[in-house]
Amino acid sequence: MATVALNDKLFLTLMQCGRMVFNQQVSGIKTRTDLMGKVRELMGGCRGMVKVTLRNCTQGWSHTDTLFFASAR
Repeated sequence: MATVALNDKLFLTLMQCGRMVFNQQVSGIKTRTDLMGKVRELMGGCRGMVKVTLRNCTQGWSHTDTLFFASAR
């Protein structure tokens, strides 16, 4: 993931089984840890494979990862 400034305009998209789970502008993300915390918060109790796309409109880049979420123990 490229660098992110706190005032960058970011869009986060979560796809699961071909269905869009979340697609919205987000703020307060500066690190990969911040991003993962936001994704976990948005996923709630969902489990399984999720395609996560972060698009930085300010800097003109996007980054996509596929993640697996297991149930909490």
